[in-house]
Amino acid sequence: MIQSGLLFFQNSSILLALFSFVFTFRLHSNWEDKWSYSSAIFFSVLGLYNFHRLYKFQKNQSNFPLSQWLAKNQRIIQLLSLIGMLSSSILFFFLLKFNLGNLLLLSACLVISLLYVISNWREIPFLKAAFVAVVWTLVLVILPSLLQDTFESRAWIFLLFFYALTIPADVRDMETDQKKLNTLPQLIGKKQSFWVALLLLNLFTLLYPFSLELKISLIIVNSVWVYLYQYLEGKQKISAEFMDALLLVYGVVFYL
Repeated sequence: MIQSGLLFFQNSSILLALFSFVFTFRLHSNWEDKWSYSSAIFFSVLGLYNFHRLYKFQKNQSNFPLSQWLAKNQRIIQLLSLIGMLSSSILFFFLLKFNLGNLLLLSACLVISLLYVISNWREIPFLKAAFVAVVWTLVLVILPSLLQDTFESRAWIFLLFFYALTIPADVRDMETDQKKLNTLPQLIGKKQSFWVALLLLNLFTLLYPFSLELKISLIIVNSVWVYLYQYLEGKQKISAEFMDALLLVYGVVFYL
């Protein structure tokens, strides 16, 4: 019972959705609508990522353990995806307050997120990780800043952060990704890619105006995070679920 519950928690994108909630809530902690917006992000991640998994499952593009699990739990994942999309749509409807510019920005992010899988935009050379980094930066950082009228150009520094977070996934997918994708690990190798991830994370930490205590905490977490991925990659134990769990570390650290 416990094991099946943990497996469900891992395979249903709940860990990733929790990271997005915690990260957004802390980053915009002074905003009166932080609960509503963070919840909208949680449900949108839950809805879209489970939709991605179902779509890849229908196209026989899932790895064997996950496809086997989805075959038994397809209905509940469909329900989670539906709940996530409906709930996020309702919350965003009230949050965006009919602002055309913000509606267009969110719509563009939604279109990119859907086409990333449906039209195989993830297979466009050099752009697989860039799509992910741009969408997460826009939705978790830029859009809420616009809604608060607190947008500053330095918010784009988060592109470094989110791009760095995609690198371990590209390392994991290196053997299955087509060579024409030209992902960073394909171009410079696995070990060098991890060093680039650490460089980008620390560069982001130093450039963004965090408190000194948080900068120190993040630099330590960055180093441990990259080391863990290097260690597990060497043992071929990197999984999407473990990656999502490690992301929660960043959300927690931001509360220090």
